Amino acid sequence: MPQAVDTITAALEQLTEQLQSLERRVATLERHAEKPPAPDLVSAQETGLQRPRAPETWRGFPPVETPSGAVTVIGKAVLGIAGAYLLRAVAESGSVPKLPVLLVAIVYACLWMVWAVRVHISSRFAGVAYSITSALILSPMLWESTVRFQVLSPAFAALVLVGTLLLVQGHRAAKYLFAAAALFLAAMTFRTIDLEVCTWAVRGGRGVGTHFLWHTLNGLVLYVLMLAAIRHGGRKDDGSIAPAARSAP
Repeated sequence: MPQAVDTITAALEQLTEQLQSLERRVATLERHAEKPPAPDLVSAQETGLQRPRAPETWRGFPPVETPSGAVTVIGKAVLGIAGAYLLRAVAESGSVPKLPVLLVAIVYACLWMVWAVRVHISSRFAGVAYSITSALILSPMLWESTVRFQVLSPAFAALVLVGTLLLVQGHRAAKYLFAAAALFLAAMTFRTIDLEVCTWAVRGGRGVGTHFLWHTLNGLVLYVLMLAAIRHGGRKDDGSIAPAARSAP
């Protein structure tokens, strides 16, 4: 009887030791489960599961980065050039006098330049694209109207071209150049119709033409140009629209 009791006691002790060993193993596994996996291990696992990506370059060429809205901007520029070709076709058709069509074309090109200046702050790509569009419209049109069609004088073309360049630079004298161009255009108009007006405008037995307006408006043109040179032609004031940077105290 005492031997049986000793055997049972020894068996219970072994079971107790095994249970304690199991409890320690379970506790160890629970502690490992509560800890988050290491970042390197997770990234390595994700990298192993991800599919291989395509190479960033194609045949050695770097990837092309296009600005947002580039297609829309290029489309608008192409439409602008198409509008200029339409005006040129109307001028060459002979159905409409060339001078009004050319004036509309000049205003059309200047509007593209104004648009380029305004959008340049928000989108540099759009500003450059619209500036190039204006230059592609204005430069050939001034050359054809001056050399080929001989409708505009070189002085008027120079005023418009220089005024446009100043507008691109944001110079305050640009508006003076455009005002002088408008006055010079009016002066040329009155000089052209002078002889025709003399035939029917007779006063005191003598024809009264518009030649005096030609000289008067030319004087105003010189006054506007001198005013622009005095106000915005100095070295200290570059005439820029942007505010000057303040010097440090």
